[in-house]
This record gives sequence, structure tokens and C-alpha cells, in this order.
Amino acid sequence: MSYDAQPGSELPSAAGRPDPKPASIGETTIVPFTAERVAAVARLHRTAFSAAMGAHLGSGYVRALVNWFRQADGAINLIAIDSTDRVMGYALGAPRGYTRVRNRHLLLPAAVGLLLHPGLFLDARFRHELRSPFRMLAGRAAPRTDEPTLPAPTLSLAAIGVDPAAQGRGIGALLLTQFEQHARARQMRSMRLVVYAHNTAARRLYEKCGWEACGPRDERHDTVLYAKTL
Repeated sequence: MSYDAQPGSELPSAAGRPDPKPASIGETTIVPFTAERVAAVARLHRTAFSAAMGAHLGSGYVRALVNWFRQADGAINLIAIDSTDRVMGYALGAPRGYTRVRNRHLLLPAAVGLLLHPGLFLDARFRHELRSPFRMLAGRAAPRTDEPTLPAPTLSLAAIGVDPAAQGRGIGALLLTQFEQHARARQMRSMRLVVYAHNTAARRLYEKCGWEACGPRDERHDTVLYAKTL
């Protein structure tokens, strides 16, 4: 549904701040996930973002990505589970500026993914996307100046997805609501996300939950920035 590619620095700590209580709707409950859930979340992420570069780097890279959000200080990792303990949806986020830290931790899994999928080098779109993280790690990525100024600190919603078989049950809205509660518990003052412009279903959900479109984020990728002040 969304992705984030915002350069930045080290993550602030969230130590000592209690997380909100689990939320439920019907037989679905939203909770943080543990290491045992990483593989299930990774499979769902690859389904939700099947066209993204990360999905094409393979399951090992996606598991490492999901696990980073589970372990990183200040990050948010939520899943929706049903009465049978099946993962039906997920949401991942971190304070704005997380991508440089994340890319550094994922450098080895990304390299392994490229070795296992060398055909990616033949795709011009993926070659362009591959250059961005390396420019960021080298400190050559120019800061964006076209985004609106949001009250700091800001939490980025990096990814959210719902199992296709569970869509239409309000799980996405519940994940967004609980994500916001976690943001408030961490004393965040705003949230942001980036979504493909053609993803009208996701955009309607964000707007229903109080997010506002702030204009194009990347015209080449046809993405739109959304934000919400807390």
C-alpha cells in the first residue's frame, strides 16, 4: 500500500514508553509481532508489495527487512491475527530518518539477493532504485526540499498490508488506528506515508482515517505524500 524512501540519520529511542493495549475488531486483534511471526509477515509483505524492488530481492531480504522493524529502537511493528492465530495484516513504521540506518543493516541481505537474482541488473527501473540506497549510505543523497514541514518528531508509516482474503473487514482501518496510538505513545507530533497515486483503495482508507494528501512525492514513480498531525 505504501512505501517510504526518506533519507535520514540515527533513530531516536522509545525506551520506557509503554505501548497501547491490543485493539480488536470481531475476532481480529492487533498486537506487536515476535520473531516467530517474521516469516508470515514477510510473506504477506511480498504479496502486498509484489512490484517493489525488495520483493524481487527474494524472501531472505524481505525477512531481514521485516525483522529490522521488529528489532530497531523506536520502530513500530504490528500484526492483525484472527481467532486461528493467522496473520491477516501488518503495519511497519519508524521515526522519520530511519532509512539510512535500515539500509546499512540490510546491505548484506540486499547483496545476497542481487547475487541470487542477477536479472535485476537488466531492469533500468531497479538499477535506478538500487543507486538511491548506496548514495544515501555514502552521504551523497540530497535532502528533499519539496516536502511540507511537519511538526517534529514525525513517524513514517513504511508499509501496511492486509491479506486479500481478509480485505473488507475493517482490518486496515484498525491497523492505522493502532499505529496512530503507538505514535502518540511515543510522543510523535505527526505521521507521514507515501502511496502510489493509482492505489485508490488505500488512499480512500487514509483519508477516511484523517490523513491528508500533501501533493506528489515522486512524479517518476507516480507517488503521493500523505500526512497527519497528532
